Amino acid sequence: MIQNVEAKNTIDDCNAELSRIAGIINKVGSTDPLSGYLTKYSLIRICGTLEMSYKTIIADYYENIAPQLGPYITCHLRDASMNPTYGNICTALGHFDTTRKKDFKDAVDALNNKDNLIRAFDVLNRERNNVAHGYSSNLSFKDMSNHFLETIQILEALDSIMI
Repeated sequence: MIQNVEAKNTIDDCNAELSRIAGIINKVGSTDPLSGYLTKYSLIRICGTLEMSYKTIIADYYENIAPQLGPYITCHLRDASMNPTYGNICTALGHFDTTRKKDFKDAVDALNNKDNLIRAFDVLNRERNNVAHGYSSNLSFKDMSNHFLETIQILEALDSIMI
């Protein structure tokens, strides 16, 4: 479970919205054009949630340790465009602390299905980029939602080392 309140609330809000969207898709059917629109929207919402959450977990930790870093952290992490990928989380951590980066990698390595979890980040990010650049996505709403749940395990690993 994620302890960072803001990140947890962001994830909970996204999950609640995904539940509402699933209900709409179930009512209109998966082949209805509205379902396609809602699926694309959900993909962007999921990726935004993941990006906001990992940045918040990292930024809050370092701002609590050194409040004077606040403007730097805001400029170079919170407001920076960094897609939600395992590699970008490692890079962001490495900018602050190579020991925490190693701890994070170790925590992810300890997860039973780490390769699938990392791949879930990659799939979501790739498909979001496809949609953002005008291409279609091959992910179903259900697959997308499942990948989101998988990626949260990596965010939980990140959160667990930021104490």
